[in-house]
Amino acid sequence: MDRTPADFYRRTIGRSFDLDHGFPSYNPFQCWDYMAEQANSNGVPLSVIHCSRTGYVQDVWDLRHQSGILAYYDAVPAGSFRDGDMVIWPSTYGYTPQSHVAMYWNGQAVGQSQSGNRYVCAVDYLDFNQALGGFRLKTWGDERMNIGSWEEIKAEIDGVPVVLTGAPDGDGLTLISSEVPQTIDKIDNPHYIYDGKLNAGFFNNHSTEATYGEAYGVRCGHSEWEVPRQGKFIYYAVMNDGRTEVGLDSNFWYTPEQCQCAGSPALVLMHNGQDCEYVSPSRTDRRTLSCVQSVLIRTADRFVNMITQGNLTPNQIRDWVKANISGVQDLVFNDGGGSVCLQQGYKVIYGTAEKRKIVNAWAFYHAKADTASEKPSEPVQTADDDQIILPISGPQEPQDEAPQTDIQPIIPVVPQEDSDMEDKETKTVSGQLAKLIDVKSIITIMMMFCLCYLVITGQDIPQNFMQVLIAIMTFYFGYQTNKKE
Repeated sequence: MDRTPADFYRRTIGRSFDLDHGFPSYNPFQCWDYMAEQANSNGVPLSVIHCSRTGYVQDVWDLRHQSGILAYYDAVPAGSFRDGDMVIWPSTYGYTPQSHVAMYWNGQAVGQSQSGNRYVCAVDYLDFNQALGGFRLKTWGDERMNIGSWEEIKAEIDGVPVVLTGAPDGDGLTLISSEVPQTIDKIDNPHYIYDGKLNAGFFNNHSTEATYGEAYGVRCGHSEWEVPRQGKFIYYAVMNDGRTEVGLDSNFWYTPEQCQCAGSPALVLMHNGQDCEYVSPSRTDRRTLSCVQSVLIRTADRFVNMITQGNLTPNQIRDWVKANISGVQDLVFNDGGGSVCLQQGYKVIYGTAEKRKIVNAWAFYHAKADTASEKPSEPVQTADDDQIILPISGPQEPQDEAPQTDIQPIIPVVPQEDSDMEDKETKTVSGQLAKLIDVKSIITIMMMFCLCYLVITGQDIPQNFMQVLIAIMTFYFGYQTNKKE
């Protein structure tokens, strides 16, 4: 029995299998035999994968509800394959005129009787989106990795080294920015602790130009809240309620009360667990370019930073991530090539250039214990409609408090003569009048005028009016008396 899909792949690649013993005689090593080998070696009876209707392997899919195969395999819809799944194509597909079955492995089809090869080999010309569906052994379960808090994982994608780091438990995600290009370890904020940083977003990296260091697209986070609305980039945003959103930056209008952070990546190929195609209009080359990549991954329970240490296409990375990491929700590709850099804690794990400078970085963070962070509450619209800048109200440094003492003064403080003179002056008639007018509101004065008018004209004074007037006079004169005492 093969313990994992990887065990089955390593055991069978380059070999050939014939479990039905010679059908057809001119080439007994058919595609069905490879699925039969997986079934037979893992305790599945071959009778449940028979092709009794037409003699072709498409029958395995068409008869799945009658054959009994679903007692041993789970049926998997096209678009949800992972390593080890046996995928079946219909006879109507151009490359499989008599239908075909092969194993999904790292984005390729691994099987027999393909490309004229009777041995088990991998091909990349079969389109998995054209498949009828696939079968996944129940005994294998989900062998994909869960990346934990502070975990650092080194792996390979098609021979290219990759590094993944998991956000520590309790950390949030933000975009941290610098006014000028800096190496990733220099971009900081005194009020937060950053447990991990990953380069993010585009900027002008030509030091000979006047706009050197200017950031492109949306960048919103602890140290910056800039929405240029250029319409040339996409945005990826983390909302304050935990949702994530992706779209064109001209449609981004959120305030800090709604959005925790946002940046402008090159492309987003997965969102909420589904494949998607969000590509920055200004960087369409990133969709197909083989390039060292900086990737932000959202799983079911945390964010994960990832970098490649060699050239890989976005599709290669997406296929590997889906097949090897459990619970992937979002897959965000940032600026690649020379800008790729990653820091975990205080250690720079990787950078494509020793002193490469950037201006924006995704960061795992938590607030320092001795400070409180504040976010801007109201956006300020500038005269230029193409840009919205929200002021950042940073945390205030704690003020030094007066030293405390348990010793109480035993000598009473004697008022000076100057203070006595000032107190006498306030007791003069003019002083009292000014003080009286100062404490009376306009409403009180108006009510007194109304009372005088009613008395002079001989009209009856309403009872409710007198109750309100008495309450006001009692409050103000009682308040002044208490102040004197």
